[in-house]
Amino acid sequence: MKKILSIILAGALAASVLAGCGGSGSSGGKEIKTIATSADKSEESPEESSQAPEESVSDLGGFDGKDVSYVMIYNPSVYDAGAMISKSVSTGSLAEWIDPDMKRGGEVREESEYSFYDQPGVKELLGEMTVDDSGNRAGAVVPDYSKGDKQDFYYSVTLAENEPVTKGSFECAYSGDNCCMWTLKGETVDEQEAERIAKEFDAKIYGKDVEMFGTPRYADEGGKVHLLFHPMTISTLGYFAPKDIFNSSEIDDLTAAKYGANRDHALIHVNSVYLGKNLDDLVCGTLAHEFQHLINASDMFPYLSRGFSSTWINESMSGYAEETQYPGVKDLEGHYEAFAQSDLIRHGQSLFNFTTDDSDIGVYGSVYLFSEYLSKLGGSDVFKKFHDYWRSSFSTTLTDAEALCNSVGSESAGRISKAVSYPSSVVFTDTNEEWLSKLALDFYLSMLRYDPSDPKAYEKVQAQTLLYDEINPAFIEGGGRIIAATKDGKFEIPGDAGKPLVYIGFDKDFNQVTDIICK
Repeated sequence: MKKILSIILAGALAASVLAGCGGSGSSGGKEIKTIATSADKSEESPEESSQAPEESVSDLGGFDGKDVSYVMIYNPSVYDAGAMISKSVSTGSLAEWIDPDMKRGGEVREESEYSFYDQPGVKELLGEMTVDDSGNRAGAVVPDYSKGDKQDFYYSVTLAENEPVTKGSFECAYSGDNCCMWTLKGETVDEQEAERIAKEFDAKIYGKDVEMFGTPRYADEGGKVHLLFHPMTISTLGYFAPKDIFNSSEIDDLTAAKYGANRDHALIHVNSVYLGKNLDDLVCGTLAHEFQHLINASDMFPYLSRGFSSTWINESMSGYAEETQYPGVKDLEGHYEAFAQSDLIRHGQSLFNFTTDDSDIGVYGSVYLFSEYLSKLGGSDVFKKFHDYWRSSFSTTLTDAEALCNSVGSESAGRISKAVSYPSSVVFTDTNEEWLSKLALDFYLSMLRYDPSDPKAYEKVQAQTLLYDEINPAFIEGGGRIIAATKDGKFEIPGDAGKPLVYIGFDKDFNQVTDIICK
């Protein structure tokens, strides 16, 4: 699912309606020790590198005698996959050290549970049928539609868990080589625009997404992707529902009606409110975004009862798909602005926690920025490797950390292990978890100062917008961090701070001036 900042969206739509058309529209100093800039190359495997970490990355030392204008406090825990909670740790009282003039408003957020990529009712549904994993098509029919054909589909307007199942009659507005486009009966839709967008999916989006991620279920052997345009709430651009990935031999008619599951089709739902507003890039970006989700679920389909890859990396890949093919859509969607304004992120929300609320969708910007970082680290095919690894190596113990580590390659993975080094007091469950913790920290460090070799998206990030805005204790989730301005350049670790937290000091230009320090 893809959301946008409502205020930006409303403005874009109002402008397009009123006007009749619309538009979508290196600093100096000591280098930060990031994989992209300064880490030494290593031929070691990730496992070998992680088992014997160096005690520090440099001779910068601690806070004593240093002019420390800013401090990053990071929780190196990753997450408790069993309990699915974020392991928040308190920074202790910061009143003595944080500059009260830097307060930006807002409040400390309560710890929240992780929001894993799931669809209400899917796990319950799985207990009622048998998955056919004999192939992508897996026994499904190959429907042959032409323009003007009618077909009933289930759809959602609000995506709320308690929303009644809606079944509507759709008409095929376009049938091409790779897709059919459908509009809801009774809706007035610009047919020329509908066909233009469908042809864009046929000619560009389908091939690009398949190249980057793989082939989806039901789109092999002559099958097509079905694009369903229907009304949704204004803040939602579109969605893919995992419950739509089953076939008619796996779910009977009564079960399909109970859950509102569309069978035998590869389906993407797109908000029809955006048609006729000259927002083609926004709509096409949404198609690229949701198509990745469809491919992602297809990769893992035989293993749905054991789980998906987590939401944060799934959304990261979808964000990469849309911005790579339609540069500028992240600005149009307001995701950079949402990231900069996010109270959740500023107060320590984890990179791995894809929780949003009605007013804070900053994680969309966060995971997209991570996708740019990861593509620089592992190459433009890193996400295809992630899909391939998950598809070929799935087991009950497979984690995002393992898949990512193997996707970036042994050389880059080894360099991450050496570029970030924790004191021996920071311990992990296994080497993959430790590596993912280091990857997240290296990502955070890489965003603080932009240089020309960094991802283009980093130009949108200003470190000052990320500052923690309270003097009260922060509760930092595992894989999260805060950045705080100090009083008079001085900082000491509060005596009541929890463990494990690590600390890094920076000067006024965000040059790193201390080692990674642990209480």
